[in-house]
Amino acid sequence: MSQDAVIFDNVIKKYGENLVINGINASVRQGSTVVLCGSSGSGKSTLIRMVNRLEPISGGRIFVDGINIHDALINVNKLRSGIGFVAQSFNLFQHLTALDNVAIALRRVRKMGKDEAASRALTQLRRLGLEAHCAKYPAQLSGGQQQRVAIARVLAMEPKLILFDEPTSALDPEMVGEVLNAMRTLAEEGLTMMCVTHEMHFARQAADQIWFLEQGNLLQDLPAEQFFTGNENERVRRFLNSINH
Repeated sequence: MSQDAVIFDNVIKKYGENLVINGINASVRQGSTVVLCGSSGSGKSTLIRMVNRLEPISGGRIFVDGINIHDALINVNKLRSGIGFVAQSFNLFQHLTALDNVAIALRRVRKMGKDEAASRALTQLRRLGLEAHCAKYPAQLSGGQQQRVAIARVLAMEPKLILFDEPTSALDPEMVGEVLNAMRTLAEEGLTMMCVTHEMHFARQAADQIWFLEQGNLLQDLPAEQFFTGNENERVRRFLNSINH
């Protein structure tokens, strides 16, 4: 398991009698970027939300760094502190500056001193091209800038894994590119990432592996190049055509 950051072992998720994840077996290699795609309601977001226990599983096991994370003895807060999560909404504190939004978890969770937390926060904001905006409040930032602050907040915690749940879906079209560029840079740096997105241009450029989900089933798990070039699965081809159009 040492080379796999995440392993899904016959993972099942039900809401009542409704089966939304149907026995998924797959793995995410250390340092790789996996993009999850498929139509709405296919189970993509549910699957990654189970990786940091925002959703409980109904069956099977999920391992992160070889640890069964749904074991009853797992400290959920400690687990989540090592797994970054970037959602559609930015979830920034409106009364804090960009710098303080990034630093606050370092102080409260990592118990860092104020100066050390601020220094690390500034480093991550600079990394994402936001140094000039560190003293601004969220209301003074564009949507793309706010999402990059949210990413900087995740990076400051030095997670072993980052989950992205449609991080550009709430953005105006002209702001999507700056967030995808930031994510592309992280992929090039070798961070382990699972990304739910409909941005297939990003997937083609940045992903190592593509997972295509359909009605809770993992229909395809392919290297990106193989997924996009000559894919013979009719369902996948219809999906790609609809996205392209």
